Amino acid sequence: IKELNELDKFVDYAKHNQTEQCKQMLNQTSINLVNMKPSCRKYYLIHHLAYVNNLREFDELKNLDTYHFNMLLLTNDNKTAAEVAFENH
Repeated sequence: IKELNELDKFVDYAKHNQTEQCKQMLNQTSINLVNMKPSCRKYYLIHHLAYVNNLREFDELKNLDTYHFNMLLLTNDNKTAAEVAFENH
C-alpha cells in the first residue's frame, strides 16, 4: 500500500506540473516511476508533460540515462502522449 501511495503522489505531482518534486521522487527510489501509474489514474508522467506542453522537462528527463520513457504508453482512454499534446495545443 505504501508503494501505491507513493506512486499516486508521484502522478499527482506530474498532474500539477511539479516536475522538481517528480525528479526528487525518481532519485529516491529504484522503481522506474516514469512508466507507472495507479490504475485509477488517467495519465502517466509522459502524458502530463504532453498535456501542458512541457517539452523542456521531457527532454531533460529523456536525455538522462537513468529514465527511459515508454513512448507507447496509453492513457485510460487509449491515447498516446503525442495525441494528448496535439489535442491540447
